[in-house]
Amino acid sequence: MSLPLPPHLLLLLLLLLPPSLSLPPDTFSLCASSDPSLAPTFPSTLLPLTPDGESCLHLLAISCSLPLLQSATASLDNHPHRSKVLNLPVATKTGLDMPPLSWYVFGLHVDCVEHLVGVEGVEVNLVFRDEKGGRITVMDVVERMRENGGGGGEVDRMREVLVRGGAKRREELEVEDDNKKDL
Repeated sequence: MSLPLPPHLLLLLLLLLPPSLSLPPDTFSLCASSDPSLAPTFPSTLLPLTPDGESCLHLLAISCSLPLLQSATASLDNHPHRSKVLNLPVATKTGLDMPPLSWYVFGLHVDCVEHLVGVEGVEVNLVFRDEKGGRITVMDVVERMRENGGGGGEVDRMREVLVRGGAKRREELEVEDDNKKDL
């Protein structure tokens, strides 16, 4: 089930996408499409497409068409840099460095997150910057949503999916790192 794009994600997307994209409009439209009949051959469009580094995996989060996302991730099965492409952070002037998985989490696209969590190479515990420059994980995003009462049952479903996938809050990762150093 795909929910309408939440206002905070739409605003984030508008801030991240420059007015003049360096890609053909049809490519942008294709990557942001929700029409599964448009499933293209993705390898040529998975790499960064915009000046800020958004890839087709990022842009697919706009509509979150699960069939298109499945096609895109399947196209990477033999890619030599599979993990790098799946976890590619954007590089914005504001300092946000969000990997594709975070876009789906912010959009509450539970089915797409569940797919990505199951894809080999997707790192559920990547640490990235939030809008204030703080370091967070996708689990931190979900916990903030829960604390703020947003998203209702979808947030709880999202949390369950991420927990099953091994996702943790940034503080938990730091404690684990500290414990490894003590050994």
